[in-house]
Amino acid sequence: MLDVFLLNKYCIEPFFGIVDEVNDDRIDYVSGSQGIDELVKRCHEDCKAGIALFPVSVDEVMNVADSGQTMPPKSTCFDPKPQTGCVVRIWK
Repeated sequence: MLDVFLLNKYCIEPFFGIVDEVNDDRIDYVSGSQGIDELVKRCHEDCKAGIALFPVSVDEVMNVADSGQTMPPKSTCFDPKPQTGCVVRIWK
């Protein structure tokens, strides 16, 4: 199970009442390319808390796709971004 899924299900939703991470104004994202320093800066400027997670691995993304599920919002924020249509999976 993905860290971001566990965070949303057991922390964000029950403690903060946030069920729509994309459209709720109380939650925002700092991409991994901006680094932990940006997260700390944002916490000092305009946030109440910051949470950093390990990035998802390619294997985790493939497992989610193979099981017919979708990734939680912002969990597929990869750096550098691949060109659209450039990701191909070959089954043997």
